[in-house]
Amino acid sequence: HPIGIYYPTAQLRSMGRLKDPSQLDPAVKLRDGHVTCSSCHDQNSQLPKKLVMQNTGSRLCFSCHNL
Repeated sequence: HPIGIYYPTAQLRSMGRLKDPSQLDPAVKLRDGHVTCSSCHDQNSQLPKKLVMQNTGSRLCFSCHNL
């Protein structure tokens, strides 16, 4: 997954494929509006791959992405 993306601009250009920043799950953190490693990973997490939440059914992915 790319990092360093300014999410608000990406969302506006996504033609509905990305959720509005106000709709993101609070577990998904943006740093100054940017997607970073810590948007999806937490070094203190006990989950596989140190994810910020379970990804069963692509839950983490669908926190930002629409299909």
